[in-house]
Amino acid sequence: MTEMDQELLYFQNVTTADPGIQNLQYVSFYLKKGEILGVTGLNGGGMSCLADVLCGKIQPVSGEIYIDNEKTIISSEEDARKLGIHEISSFHSIIPTMTAAENLFLPDPMEGRAFISKQYYAVKTRDFLAEYDLHIDGEAIAGGLSYANRLEIAICRAVVRGARIIICHELGAGFTENEIAACRELIKKICNLGISVILFNTDARVLFSIADRCIAFRDGAVCFSNEIRNTSYKEIQRVLRLTENKAQRMQEKYDQSDKEIVFQDLSLEHENRKNTFRARPGEVTGVVFSQTEDYLYDLFSNPFQLNGTVSYDGSLKNVRKWMKKNKKSMMCLKKRFWDHGIFSDLTVAENILLPTYAKFNDRAGILNKKVLKISLYDFAKYYQINPAILNLYPRQLDISDLNKIVLWRILFFRPRLVILDEPCYAMDAATRGYFYFCIEEMKKNGTSFIWSEKNENILRRHANQIIQGN
Repeated sequence: MTEMDQELLYFQNVTTADPGIQNLQYVSFYLKKGEILGVTGLNGGGMSCLADVLCGKIQPVSGEIYIDNEKTIISSEEDARKLGIHEISSFHSIIPTMTAAENLFLPDPMEGRAFISKQYYAVKTRDFLAEYDLHIDGEAIAGGLSYANRLEIAICRAVVRGARIIICHELGAGFTENEIAACRELIKKICNLGISVILFNTDARVLFSIADRCIAFRDGAVCFSNEIRNTSYKEIQRVLRLTENKAQRMQEKYDQSDKEIVFQDLSLEHENRKNTFRARPGEVTGVVFSQTEDYLYDLFSNPFQLNGTVSYDGSLKNVRKWMKKNKKSMMCLKKRFWDHGIFSDLTVAENILLPTYAKFNDRAGILNKKVLKISLYDFAKYYQINPAILNLYPRQLDISDLNKIVLWRILFFRPRLVILDEPCYAMDAATRGYFYFCIEEMKKNGTSFIWSEKNENILRRHANQIIQGN
């Protein structure tokens, strides 16, 4: 492990209980040396409380904080400064009546010194600004500088004071694109020195141009954590579920693409049967096979025995490689699928969220069940599901709700492609009605379906096109 890969800061299940604010709820995250961590979320989601805990303004009631792998108590702002934690913003971190140079070398009031040697900062300012490629006149009055230049001065002053962790609020507010780019270059340079930066910003788009990794807050808890290179702005917005209207607009932009997926000449090994399927966003492709039960399921659930190609996004790819890459965005269901994949020792919420467990197997992930359930409550409210059911175990449900658990899982995760092989077989009328409702809801969000049924009448009611399979 290199020095830059070492954890500088680690929060473990930190909880606060201050009145009148959104308190932290079992928050866990880490920060590496030289890393730029973006923190985003809704207003009132708990970001400000996290910043206050880091800066010693609020003390946790439970949980642990580690710096350099040593348990630490940050009981005051003075403690935070001694640990090298500096908080800045472009609005309040400079004295507008002083010059840029005077602000840059302004003594830390926590150190109890108020005298500034003009001879000292006059000599140092020019070299310092040149080192970081800052085009700022050291003799300019700070009040006349742009917000971006003020922030750059504040960041550099934290470096001069020996900061190890710099906390920056709402970078980009009132900035031009060029100013954001200049701030990004400055932050990258100081991170190369081993200094870590935490950027708090309600606009996650700014973080994607600067940060290495991002966490998102909702209701005082971390509801999302991932490296920037492995995620997207739309994914974070989807997790946060801003409002029904905003989430709907975002989801339509994300899912309702005009690209179709064409599976060409699919066949299992040692077979001569070949089939071609088209999956269009928001549509159902019905397939009628004259023989062999469960054949559609066998095709798509055995990618290592599957031959053929996939045409998508203007390119032709091997079907095995394509399915391996896109397996997380697909679901393949066969007869009586609602009876499978339900675990009696997990609650309904845990059963619904089961596909996420593999993502949260390290300290960067979500570490407790309570946090995992947070994103389900809006979902339950929207689809008129009694929230109390989420905390029950499958054995406590009646048969009608029990049969819906897998449907809720599919509806919640909204896969890009769903393969259905005779899903209505042995399905009771109530479950079948809810199943049709789920299909229509997912079609609105751009999910594609390839659906095989012996009963062609079912496909005529729900499919956009019907083809004859081989």
